[in-house]
Amino acid sequence: MTGYAKIIGATATPQTLRTRLGHTIAAQLQSDPHGVCADALGHAALDSRSMSALLFKSPVLDRLCGSDTLAALPADPNAHPQRAACKVLAAWDDTAAADAVGATLWDELWRRLLTIRPAQLYAVPFDPAKPLTTPAGIAADPPQLAAALHDALAALQRAGIAIDAPRSVALYVQRNDERIALFGGCDAGGYFTSACAAHPFDASGYSMNVKPMGDTYLQIVSFAGAQVIARTLLAPSESDDPASPHYADGTRDYAAQRWAIIPFSEEAIAHDPALSVRTVSSSDSEGKAQ
Repeated sequence: MTGYAKIIGATATPQTLRTRLGHTIAAQLQSDPHGVCADALGHAALDSRSMSALLFKSPVLDRLCGSDTLAALPADPNAHPQRAACKVLAAWDDTAAADAVGATLWDELWRRLLTIRPAQLYAVPFDPAKPLTTPAGIAADPPQLAAALHDALAALQRAGIAIDAPRSVALYVQRNDERIALFGGCDAGGYFTSACAAHPFDASGYSMNVKPMGDTYLQIVSFAGAQVIARTLLAPSESDDPASPHYADGTRDYAAQRWAIIPFSEEAIAHDPALSVRTVSSSDSEGKAQ
C-alpha cells in the first residue's frame, strides 16, 4: 500500500524481519477455517520463532556446513568448533523458547552476518513489488560465513556461554534471588516476541535486568454475547518494590505464558475470590467525614 503520509511508515523499503513474521502469523491465523479464536491469538502473540532462522538458516548451513566444507575440517569437533556449531544449529528448532538450544548461537552469528553489505549477503535483492518475500537466499561465500561464525563463537566463549546452552542461560530477568527464564529475542533476529537487552553481549548474556526492551502489557479481549472476556499479561509485574508480593508474579506468568482472565462485569468482580474493597473517605470544608 502506497500513497500515505510518511508518518504512517516508509514504503518501497525492506520490511523488518519481525514485520515479515507478523504478516506470516496473521496469514496463518486467517487460514484457519474455524476462524481466529482467542486461544489461537494468545498463542500467536507469544510466538518465539526467529524469522531470520526460518528464512536464512538452511541456506547459511548449506554453505557453511555442507559436506565439501566440513570435509576440509578436522573430524574432532573439539579441534574445530565449526563442526560442533553446525551440529547445534542444524538441530535447533528455530525458536527462542526458554529451553531452545541454538538460539543464542544463531543470534550472535546473524548479528555478524548483518554487517555484510546486502548486495553481498542476499541471493535475491529486495524487490518493492515483493516486500514480504524479499530479500531472500544467501549469497555470502563460505569464508565470509565462517569468519562470522568464528566471531560468534568467540563472543559466546568470552561470555562463558556454551554453544549448546539453552536460551534461558542467556535471556532472563532477576527478581530478588529468583532468576526467571524468558523467551523471544531482538527485532533484528526477526523475533515476534520481543525481549531484547540494549547492552553489549557479555557474561550477563541478554539479561533484561538493565535497559530491557520488550513486551510489557498485552491483552486479548473477546466477546461471548454480552460477556466480555479479557486475557492479560503484564511482563514487568505490577511493582518495582522488591519487598512487594507483586514484584515478580506478573513476570512469572509471562514467562510461563499463563494468561490471566480479568473479571470485567460487576457480577464477575463481586464473585472474584481475590476481591478486596477499600473505602476512601475525604473531608468537606467543615471537616465532616464523607
